[in-house]
Amino acid sequence: MKKIIYILVFTFLFILTGCGGKQLMDVPAEDGKYHYNNEMLSFSLTLPKEFEYYQTQRIDVSENNTELEFFVPTSDKEYINAELPSYGKPIVIGVFKESYWNDNSKEKERYNFEKIGQKGDKIYAIRFWKDLPQDWKAKWSINMEKEIKDSFKINN
Repeated sequence: MKKIIYILVFTFLFILTGCGGKQLMDVPAEDGKYHYNNEMLSFSLTLPKEFEYYQTQRIDVSENNTELEFFVPTSDKEYINAELPSYGKPIVIGVFKESYWNDNSKEKERYNFEKIGQKGDKIYAIRFWKDLPQDWKAKWSINMEKEIKDSFKINN
């Protein structure tokens, strides 16, 4: 009988912790936008309402560089994204050690990163997509890029 009670209590706690935790998908705030916060990389930014069903992927490129990629769904069958089929990659945030950033200017130019902040020895940079899927050409704009960049904040 004790075993059954322990199993029931354990099962109840397991279900409770599994169902009440973090959401798998982000939901828009009251303003219709997605307020993304990454505690591990110490930054936040606001994504437009068009980013519904967006996904992120962190890549530790090296000990000097971490990238966080943002993906959005696309219905463009001709658009090829080997990393995540049916998704485009509009934004990449790079977090670089300052010494690496300063010593690798050719690499920065090649990957089109633009510095958007610094905290201590970490440089934060952003890169936007250049080749858009057909269904995003009417949605995406220079103004959208500016709003995303302007919303970028480094956390304390």
